[in-house]
Amino acid sequence: MPITLAGTFPQAFDINTKLYITAVYGSQGQTARQAPSAWWLALFPGLAIFITVTIFNLLGEALSESV
Repeated sequence: MPITLAGTFPQAFDINTKLYITAVYGSQGQTARQAPSAWWLALFPGLAIFITVTIFNLLGEALSESV
């Protein structure tokens, strides 16, 4: 298998997990639009999205460097 395909398949299979997690956090962040004075309703789901994506990126980098 070419190197480009070897890196593509794991990302393709993992995209459902990322989309599900982001959708859940996104719906939690959606409530912040209804209460703009409640800043914590946008902050904590936003931080959760940031941390989740960062962890997936770091994990992907570590896996690609180990190969």
